[in-house]
Amino acid sequence: MITLVKTDTIQKLQTFYIDTFPEKLAALEQYLAENDWVKIEHFGHQLKGSGKAYGFSEISDLGARIEECADIHDGSVVRALPTELQTTITEISRQQQEEHDGQ
Repeated sequence: MITLVKTDTIQKLQTFYIDTFPEKLAALEQYLAENDWVKIEHFGHQLKGSGKAYGFSEISDLGARIEECADIHDGSVVRALPTELQTTITEISRQQQEEHDGQ
């Protein structure tokens, strides 16, 4: 088993990633308003990769769902996901704050 240690640099990168999420969500909302399935699918793909890269598997999973739904133009599911993303981001932010406060 490999144990990873969170360094200050990793925590700063994760915080930056989370802090930039309002812009990401705004972009997704715009793509949804325009029914731009190509951009929605690309957004999901990027989220799937970046979520994993930053250590947020929940975000990566949501990105995969967005990508899959966009591929088949399933707007009913995709339109619910920005709220789920926001809830996930809020929870991650809360956990990060608790970790920071506990140090």
